[in-house]
Amino acid sequence: MDICPFNSAANTVLYANLITKICVTSANCPANTYASDDSLTCVSSCPVNTYINGKHCDYVCPDGTYINNNNRSCVTAVNCPMGYYGNNQTRTCVSVCTNGTFADDGTKMCLTTCYGNNYGDYLTGKCATTCSSGLIKNSQTLTCVASCTTGLFYNPLSSSCQSTCPSPYYADSTSNLCVSKCSSNPLTFAANTPTRTCVTTCPASSQWFNLVSRTCVSTCPTATYKYPLNVSCVAFCPTPYYLQTDTCVLNCSSSSTYADDTTRTCVQTCPLGYYKDATTYKCVLNCPQYYYASDVSKSCVTTCTANTYADP
Repeated sequence: MDICPFNSAANTVLYANLITKICVTSANCPANTYASDDSLTCVSSCPVNTYINGKHCDYVCPDGTYINNNNRSCVTAVNCPMGYYGNNQTRTCVSVCTNGTFADDGTKMCLTTCYGNNYGDYLTGKCATTCSSGLIKNSQTLTCVASCTTGLFYNPLSSSCQSTCPSPYYADSTSNLCVSKCSSNPLTFAANTPTRTCVTTCPASSQWFNLVSRTCVSTCPTATYKYPLNVSCVAFCPTPYYLQTDTCVLNCSSSSTYADDTTRTCVQTCPLGYYKDATTYKCVLNCPQYYYASDVSKSCVTTCTANTYADP
């Protein structure tokens, strides 16, 4: 029999077993032989334009398999030769992944995006938990990059680019880094908000600049005071400001405090030789016109108290 007939009842192509001279299905070709549609025989090697797929010679490897050029067979990615990976672009097992893909040892495939704790390293062409020297991890794209892009910040704890910085770091948009102290050029301050960012203007919840630690605070540290002119914490109130409790003010407007130029503070009792002037809320050596200095109340008055007399 030159050609085996088609088994119409089973809707099956039959192939000639040249050893037994019997027509068989592809699955029943002898060991180490394969059913070839070119000759309709069981052959020891598939024709040059076909590939071994199980017990059959296929013109095209089926989906989910890749050409192993070592023996011209169709294999799944995990069955590619050692050091080779399934490449969906070429449908072959390759030793080097190309066109922006990365070799993944877990799936034995060339991936466009790595997964889990792996990052695509363009220098090695592989997915790995570490990046080549000089590269850092971009947690958004799961790739190894030379520097973090705008909107991402390098986290030294994980050696990766992230959208937010963990404590004790703050996101610095000037350098795209997570920093422990914010940039001084431009002058920025650490805002301890959920996003932990370096800002030029502190949020309302912590509006004061701590110039020592360069952080935004709701209350100035001990021995420093709120200075409204530049919304900062200062060690002393500069002229023309006076210290009133914990804040620098231009005027001691409280009815019970007066500006003392000798200490630049708001006081309830003026220094020796000074008198409380209710018109200016200042401690003065000489009371204004039409006022008299009272040694009893240590204040400027319009009418002397009992048993005292005005000395014009």
